[in-house]
Amino acid sequence: MASVHLKNIRKSFSNQQVIDHLRLDVEDGEFVSILGPSGCGKTTCLRLISGLESPDKGDICFGNVSILATAPEKRGVGMVFQHYALFPHMTVEQNVIFGLKIRGEPKDVIQRKLDDILDIVQLQAEVRKYPAELSGGQMQRVALARTLITHPNVLLLDEPFANLDANLRNDMRAFVRDLQQRMGITTILVTHDQQEAMELSSRVAVMFDGKIVQYDKPEKIFYQPKDARIAGFLGSVNLLSGRAIASGEFESEIGHLVVDCQFISAADSDMASVRPERVQLVELGNQTIRENCFLATIRQIRFNGAFNEITLLVGNKAIICIELSGKERASGQQILVHFPREDLWMMQGTQ
Repeated sequence: MASVHLKNIRKSFSNQQVIDHLRLDVEDGEFVSILGPSGCGKTTCLRLISGLESPDKGDICFGNVSILATAPEKRGVGMVFQHYALFPHMTVEQNVIFGLKIRGEPKDVIQRKLDDILDIVQLQAEVRKYPAELSGGQMQRVALARTLITHPNVLLLDEPFANLDANLRNDMRAFVRDLQQRMGITTILVTHDQQEAMELSSRVAVMFDGKIVQYDKPEKIFYQPKDARIAGFLGSVNLLSGRAIASGEFESEIGHLVVDCQFISAADSDMASVRPERVQLVELGNQTIRENCFLATIRQIRFNGAFNEITLLVGNKAIICIELSGKERASGQQILVHFPREDLWMMQGTQ
């Protein structure tokens, strides 16, 4: 296995820059996701690591050794694509061992490695089947097996779950995470799905316009985004414009807010955020909560099974709240909305 280091990478295509002074460090055995919208340069990063593309400037190292002069087939990199790219005329067995046969490994070694990997990916019963006879999840596992059987130092995953339905996608995420942990392989996933990145990764690199704009643990990026663009990309969020006026205080468009000092990101913050699941509703007449509490009117209630998504109006500002179903709420009802100080995060409105 190996750590991966991208050092001040730049890459352009037809005079259009797609990677701009990018730095990324992935530790040995770590699972990292590069998360961003389509066209931000995510897949180009994987192609640079694998050797399918070369950077215009900068360096790529595995451990302390530059791999720029190393041929793609000698980098010890395995890549799984969104489209499985299985050979339709080959059985599962033939697809999986294809790389080993190209290497010229002995038949007994190939058979041993095949038995081991089929056991890991749970495909023993499908070994004689052709791709057309497999489900989407089974084809994805064949693609993984074909990559992992070569024992790569680094595993690269390019939107590998995009073609699967929702239930199967969840199952495959759990399968891949368990597989990565058992094998201890350094893994980099690119995705535009924030839930996927948060669920799978020890760290997430958020990427916009060829740059990594925040790189941290999933929980920190989700609840403590660097700026409003990142906050909005990572799911539903309430954004309040205003300005920081003192340590732990923010004058927002709906009123004065008190914020835990440990959550202040910058003295010149002009935006505060709070996730809908952290917003609390308080019945009128409850005098136990005083700070960060505002009169609101329920505008809309959306039933989502175990949860309700409630849209409130505080003055003219729409606020989203998520709470457990079963509570008696009605459109037009007046209520108090409370923003716990520990769940508010102050940041820059723009990067």
